Amino acid sequence: MTEFLFLFFLLLSVIYFNFLVNIIRGLDNLNSAENLPVTKLFKVSVIIPFRNESEHLLSSIESFKAQSYPFDLYEVLFINDDSNDNYKNLLSGINLPANIKFLDIPENFENKPGKKRGVIYGVSQAKGEIILGTDADCTVPPEWIETMVKQFDDLTGFVAGPVKFYSNGDYFSGIQQLEFAGLILSGAGLIGSDTPLICSAANIAYRKELFIKAGQFEDDIDLVSGDDEFLMRAIASKTGFKVKFAWSSGALVVTNPNKSIKDFYNQRKRWASKSLFYENKTLILKLTGIYFLFLLSVIFIFLSIAGNTTALILFVCFFVIKNLLEYNILKRGQSTGISEIKPGVYIFAALLHIPYILISAFSGVLGNIKWKDRVHSR
Repeated sequence: MTEFLFLFFLLLSVIYFNFLVNIIRGLDNLNSAENLPVTKLFKVSVIIPFRNESEHLLSSIESFKAQSYPFDLYEVLFINDDSNDNYKNLLSGINLPANIKFLDIPENFENKPGKKRGVIYGVSQAKGEIILGTDADCTVPPEWIETMVKQFDDLTGFVAGPVKFYSNGDYFSGIQQLEFAGLILSGAGLIGSDTPLICSAANIAYRKELFIKAGQFEDDIDLVSGDDEFLMRAIASKTGFKVKFAWSSGALVVTNPNKSIKDFYNQRKRWASKSLFYENKTLILKLTGIYFLFLLSVIFIFLSIAGNTTALILFVCFFVIKNLLEYNILKRGQSTGISEIKPGVYIFAALLHIPYILISAFSGVLGNIKWKDRVHSR
């Protein structure tokens, strides 16, 4: 029985290492967006669905007031999804520019709560040809709109951008920053290898007409998560347009880390909850294989403690190669500011990575997702 487990572990390890190498090659294929010319000045609509984000709204507004893109060519639509934190009192004392607006979702609009409803309503009200999406707790650099728009040539339909967590200098925020950088860079590398899979709704852009053509979340409207990845893959598969990644510090969106382990757990659980609903069944099989690989690695730790030398050797080799490849990915993100590698934080994060994946993935599959003071079945 143990011989079979050893062979299965080796097979899954090879598949996982090939996956990481593919990401590295994809990152090397990405072209810098720093010096791209603006080939066309599109009319742009930025859509920001929000719920109970009073503490972040003012900084978000200020970052949009400072954009380098022509004032008359972009609008920012904050879409209120039934907030109950009296955010309007906060706004009553400031003068909003004419191109920044706050809209309430009508009670009779759609029947599904959550962010996707806000996005659909925002797109229905948008005047722009290009839609940019981010979150209310994010700040964007002055070149953000300009840099994202530069990516759109005649063949491009969707652009994913880099996102980074603030680090407060403590281990918890540092680990979150590093782990999130790994997700963003993995998504960038997969886009660079023409297999778009992962992106963050905190920084995306797409053609309005393709959002409608791709179905406006019709295949996954019931899922609380997936307003980014499902849309990206729907545009790629249903419209024939390309997906790009904006490899530039000028496109780097910064957001806040979770304040507590409970918040972090709920966020990752929400992200993992969509994994069984990917339209690509081969992808689900690969993700399941990675899950079992990590599960076997934990089993091998216990076998090693029990004196099984083969299990110890296999686990150590796997752990070393895994972290060398993952470090290589994170190192490539330093040039755009996506990742900051601090040795102490990296070692701690590396030790927690396997159990974190096992726990969050298992919890996400079980459902009962809490998000913005609401509980969703999936």
